[in-house]
Amino acid sequence: MLTRKPADTKAAKVKHGRLREGVVRFSAQRSSRYVRGGYGPKDCDFYAVWCSELGTLYVVGRAAVDAMGTTPHLRVQASRNGQARGIHNAADHVFDGQLPWNEVDK
Repeated sequence: MLTRKPADTKAAKVKHGRLREGVVRFSAQRSSRYVRGGYGPKDCDFYAVWCSELGTLYVVGRAAVDAMGTTPHLRVQASRNGQARGIHNAADHVFDGQLPWNEVDK
């Protein structure tokens, strides 16, 4: 049993993403009877998001998820209105066997 997390240990939260209208959405909130709210810096370094509809695993740094606001999402298809700013492309976060340490350490 670990009583203290070593400095170089990284923690992940595994989430299920749902594909809806070209976007993979997932929750970055805790959901239990006793605790509600988001994860803090001590709780999570990155999110591993599995999208069963696409059969794809995405790895997203906590800082990137925090920047997405209350409903984290990864865009799979181009937006209908052609918006380019503020888009979080799913292709940038596909798990390729390497964890995004550069994003985690921000």
